[in-house]
Amino acid sequence: MKNSLLLRFGTVITILFILAVSGMVSSMIITETAEGYAAAINQAGTLRMQSYRIASSLVHRTKFHHELATARTNQLVTEYNQRLFSPRIHDVLTKGPNKQVTETYREVESQWRATMLPNLNDYLKLSATNSLSSQERWQLEHQSA
Repeated sequence: MKNSLLLRFGTVITILFILAVSGMVSSMIITETAEGYAAAINQAGTLRMQSYRIASSLVHRTKFHHELATARTNQLVTEYNQRLFSPRIHDVLTKGPNKQVTETYREVESQWRATMLPNLNDYLKLSATNSLSSQERWQLEHQSA
């Protein structure tokens, strides 16, 4: 029975079964781990695209559609803000990714709050002021004085 063909075949099938089950279990674990990272990577790509859309909305402003352009830019900035602080990204950060990833995200978040968002808001206010007539501008300047 030592050289039995049936015993050898059963051993090979058992080994293949164990390999298949371990492969399935490991792929399930990897999928669960990577799922959050994939969502965060997609979110990062969305943020990049949203920044292009904001820049484009600032470049393609016209005097005739100024109010519409300002509303559109404000909407894009709001969407960017929501995406930057979305649960998808924060869920991945709480899972404890690479320390460098977390630090980089914090830097981006900080720059957005401290520099980019205030500058965008100032620009939109300034461009709204520039689209006013000279009489409206004079009234606005003398109200705040």
